[in-house]
Amino acid sequence: MPKHIRQQAGSEALHTATGRTHDEWHEVLVAAGASGWKHKQIAEHLVAEHGVDGWWAQGITVDFEQRVQGRQPGQRSDGTFESAVRRTIAGEQLAALELVAASVAERYGEPVARSMTLRTPTIRFKSGDTRVIVDAQQPKASGTSVGITVAKLPTAEALAEAKSWATGVLETCRDGRG
Repeated sequence: MPKHIRQQAGSEALHTATGRTHDEWHEVLVAAGASGWKHKQIAEHLVAEHGVDGWWAQGITVDFEQRVQGRQPGQRSDGTFESAVRRTIAGEQLAALELVAASVAERYGEPVARSMTLRTPTIRFKSGDTRVIVDAQQPKASGTSVGITVAKLPTAEALAEAKSWATGVLETCRDGRG
């Protein structure tokens, strides 16, 4: 299961970057009346009114939504869930991408889009509302980091299942059984 945002970016790192801890930002946002605001409005407020870097503003916003608005770990601001898993696969970038995409296609059918000339090429799949993106980063000596992102999942249970499935696909491909 995904971790709460506080487990991913501790208060010490947040304080170093923004001058405040999670709890202090919580107090600032409650005082500003952000309890009923949407994600975008909270993040924009942090940037515009408090000079918070956009990346940190996103984390502060997610933490606030999880504590105050009931947003669950892995849940997007639109209420759906998203899982992302990465593993290093032996081989060159496009070969590793194609290997993983072939395994994804067994479950999701033919890809709906390919962006193969990007620095990080992607292959996209769609099944109903669910979106799957397979990407491959620039290779390193140890191999190519390939990710599977499964988005627009309806429930936390679907998220857990998607994460387990994606992990299995990547482990199989990493072990050369793709």
